[in-house]
Amino acid sequence: MTAIKQRRNVLNQAPVKRALGARTEQRALLLILCIVIGCITTYSANADSVEPSNIDGTQTPSKLDLLNTPSVESELATDGVLLALQQGKDSIIAVGERGHIVNWQDQENWLQEISPVAVTLTDITQLPDQSFIAVGHDGAIIKREPSVQTVNPNDIDGISLTSSWRKVFDGYALNELLIQSLERQLTLAQARLDDLLDNKLSDKNTSDEVDIYDLEYFIEDLHFAIEDAELEKAQGPNKPLLGVAATQDKVFAVGAYGILLVSQDNGETWSFESQLLDNPDKFHLNDVVTTEDGHVFIVGENGLGFVSDNNGISFETMQMPYSGSYFGIAKASDSKYLLAYGLKGNIALSQDHGQTWRSLKSPTQISILGGFIDGQQTAYLVGHAGVLLHFSLNTPEQITVKRHPSGASLAAASYSRNTNTDNRASEQGDTQLIVVGQYGIDRIHIRSTNAQAD
Repeated sequence: MTAIKQRRNVLNQAPVKRALGARTEQRALLLILCIVIGCITTYSANADSVEPSNIDGTQTPSKLDLLNTPSVESELATDGVLLALQQGKDSIIAVGERGHIVNWQDQENWLQEISPVAVTLTDITQLPDQSFIAVGHDGAIIKREPSVQTVNPNDIDGISLTSSWRKVFDGYALNELLIQSLERQLTLAQARLDDLLDNKLSDKNTSDEVDIYDLEYFIEDLHFAIEDAELEKAQGPNKPLLGVAATQDKVFAVGAYGILLVSQDNGETWSFESQLLDNPDKFHLNDVVTTEDGHVFIVGENGLGFVSDNNGISFETMQMPYSGSYFGIAKASDSKYLLAYGLKGNIALSQDHGQTWRSLKSPTQISILGGFIDGQQTAYLVGHAGVLLHFSLNTPEQITVKRHPSGASLAAASYSRNTNTDNRASEQGDTQLIVVGQYGIDRIHIRSTNAQAD
């Protein structure tokens, strides 16, 4: 298993770095499929461990609970597995395994910010008020306020012990929300069934046999789902969150088993909104993006795609051209362009805010894990084996493929804001990118003949 696939990992929650080495892409793809359809493994219990307090103050059975364990200071934080990044005002904020959070300018200038959780963090976004929200395994959601000072003036090793992040949500709260949602659905369904049965008795000429049968079946499923949720609650958190994005007044988090969470107070409190999506089989939701005009886009496994044009009040299903897993979706600023990408190098393009999609002829079958669209409508995509794709959205048939010399799996990318380096690169005809992945974070050039790391 590659380390990058920890972002999509619902099999193994342990934040352990793994090397891809010389494994073939075929084996990597097979392992992704195993991850996507697998079940989640929790940490083993400690006989003498202390019972941790949940976010609501209640106690849970004794076990190694990384949701209540801060991340550990590490001089190798920039070299470990990092899965997502977000541009800040003066630096990049990257997150990854073991709860690592890196405030990065370049390889010589970076600080580690201490996370309140030690689970793998899978995604991060910045809110309109300039605060940050990160999500991760075991339903973890953490937040950093915009005004918090993160630089430690007494730090001489390039590592900060600042603990400005706080936990606002976790898998314990998620289990409670899930049970409450199922119980509400059960109450509504039972009331509807009672009405249909009353109508059938009072009006001999009216037959609602089909609706009655469907409701009885649905109610039975809800009873089983509540039983399963109660068992999960007793066992502890086990559902990872995989993507997070924000509009002007809402924050959206998505994850395994069809989880959709929404916050209307800058991430302080969350509601369970999975029922808004037509996803009865609870396929995993891998990524979410938003636009300035209140559009919300979600992609996941089994070719799933959803769009909301009313800031998440309701969602419609997008007809995607590929029935396999989409690992991510990228938006273009000031246009209606969208790109979805995923397993076996599949890329889908929409030019009308997700109303219609078409597959692009990808030059590779290597899985694509991350990407972005810059201000010049150029797309940059990264994935396994150091693959780097770039092309103009105006000519999407002309896709250039590069390979990073390290062969490391790359999970996410963004443009560089280092002015001096960017000016030098521009003179040389290079494109500057910041990438994170199997071997941490780095700035790279995409040149006309090869891709080289600084």
